[in-house]
Amino acid sequence: MLYLTTREKFDAFTAARTLASDHGADGGRYLPYKMPHYSAEEIAALKDMSFGQTVAQVLNTFFGTRLTTWDVECCIGRFPLKLAVMGQKVFAAECWRNLDGSYEMLERRLASRVCADPLCKVTSWLRIAIRIAVLIAVFGELQRQGMTDAVDVAVPDGDFTEPMAVWYCRQMGLPIANIVCACSDDSDAWNLLYNGQVRTAGGVMPELERLIYATLGVDEAIRFSRCCQNEQMYVLPELALKELRKGIFPAVVSTDRICSAIPNVYRTNSYILEPNAAAAYSGLLDYRAKERQTRCALLLVDSNPADDAKEVAAALDIPESKLKELLR
Repeated sequence: MLYLTTREKFDAFTAARTLASDHGADGGRYLPYKMPHYSAEEIAALKDMSFGQTVAQVLNTFFGTRLTTWDVECCIGRFPLKLAVMGQKVFAAECWRNLDGSYEMLERRLASRVCADPLCKVTSWLRIAIRIAVLIAVFGELQRQGMTDAVDVAVPDGDFTEPMAVWYCRQMGLPIANIVCACSDDSDAWNLLYNGQVRTAGGVMPELERLIYATLGVDEAIRFSRCCQNEQMYVLPELALKELRKGIFPAVVSTDRICSAIPNVYRTNSYILEPNAAAAYSGLLDYRAKERQTRCALLLVDSNPADDAKEVAAALDIPESKLKELLR
């Protein structure tokens, strides 16, 4: 597969270049020259593929590697995913079901297989590609459980890698309706998606350039990059902002909301959320209330609540020892 950058109209690059650096010589982020697309039949066929088989196939498409199902299962296990039903038509995709109990471990080990180097740097496009592969495998599990309708996907904004990977999956044909992006009230993603402007002085989420490129084109991505270089305020006209927001719902979620979501979800659904997942779930509730939407939703959960035991136990008002018992 050939690649270009968010600031380049003509020059193409190899997949190896995307594994060597986060960006091209022009400073733009790498992305495929042409994104692969799944037909309805290919999406339906995901139910017949194992998690490892799907992940290997997607990564081979992006990087020209020859990963096998065995390669994937050897480094992250046969069952690194559990799909839990939380209630209220929400599925929680627990992407941390491996020996280390974290998505970061899954990402790191898959990256080492793709790069054939256990100490390789996980570049920005490789991170997104791994997330895309995992999400497509999640949809295979949804298919096995009989879920064929479009779903909303709720994620925290983080460094915007996760929302961008979901955006690409929708472009690739996965049945994703809206992306609910849970933000803090001072994050770059919130300011751009809600207010249509972002202060670039002091740095800004570089992955936002991908969204601008994907929705508004290369010229607008270049304008954004120039604002960043000159530390100027980046401001979008109303029509451009409307285009940027299509299919994305930004929801601001405070720390207090996260702390209240954890006990509320446990009380109503007997499910324990870790803090980032609690933020995404809170954003999902805001989206459903505002849009009066009852469509099924997918919540991506990247870490075991035990990893944030102090915070989760405090939210549930129980000792950490009791939390460990509940998580067994």
